[in-house]
Amino acid sequence: MRHNILHDVRADEWSLGGHTCRFLQQLGLDPAGSCEMLEARALAADLIGPDIATAATFVSIQQHTGGAALHLFREDGQITGVLGFAPLSQEGFRALVAETFDAVDPPPEHLAGAGDYPAACYGWGIAGSSAAARKAMVAATIALYAEIFPDVPWFSRAATPDGRRVILGKFGFTPLPGSSTGLLVHWPPSKERAA
Repeated sequence: MRHNILHDVRADEWSLGGHTCRFLQQLGLDPAGSCEMLEARALAADLIGPDIATAATFVSIQQHTGGAALHLFREDGQITGVLGFAPLSQEGFRALVAETFDAVDPPPEHLAGAGDYPAACYGWGIAGSSAAARKAMVAATIALYAEIFPDVPWFSRAATPDGRRVILGKFGFTPLPGSSTGLLVHWPPSKERAA
């Protein structure tokens, strides 16, 4: 059982990156450093497809969110798993629901800053090149929306048929009614919407 870190940090010491990193490190993931972005992006592109954010965008978002957005899983010193999510500002949440959010290169004003609690989160993607990495990515993703930020809505889009199966099945997301871009949502229990 994971230690509940939500009550271990005083409000004046809280940070988006610190909160996320402390929790995900319990699951074997570490925040990605700038020097690891090319390797992380290459792994994600190999497994998801080439139409994902650039390494420069990874660096920019990681810096803006205080290290919260991109996390890596390693086996024998090699990166075998990548987890990316975009914690959104209120403006980003509105853009996402309006389907004008640019998930490949989100503008800074759509992202929660290092000291901000997100208004919503967007599951950028997960990729694992081994069974252990895939298992860790699934566990970390569930922890993100069920334990780390359980009180905000989570959104995603599936890039692959396998991704869609996992997002709709294991993660429990549902299609956002009226979405023309394949937006999927996981509402927090207190904000469940009728389909």
